[in-house]
Amino acid sequence: MKSMNKKQTGILSGLLGAGLVLGLGLMINDYYQEKERQHITRDLRTFFSNLGHIDVLYVTPKLPRVAQVSGGVVMADGRHYTYTYDRGQISIEEERI
Repeated sequence: MKSMNKKQTGILSGLLGAGLVLGLGLMINDYYQEKERQHITRDLRTFFSNLGHIDVLYVTPKLPRVAQVSGGVVMADGRHYTYTYDRGQISIEEERI
């Protein structure tokens, strides 16, 4: 009977440890994705601020990779740009309304 309790304790400890490692891994992944999003936003704001005052900067959340995002910018003077950001490279197109 004691042997079974040791087995169960070992299994339970292993499962608990694996769960903690998995949870910690997910937290670390979320942390680095958030840092990457902040870096991308900072790059985009720096790039577009050279064109004038930014009213709105938005990201279209449809691309699965964090390093590649698309969205748009509305400038204070009414100009509107769409952009694609891919690993530091920004491609823009001015929208004509």
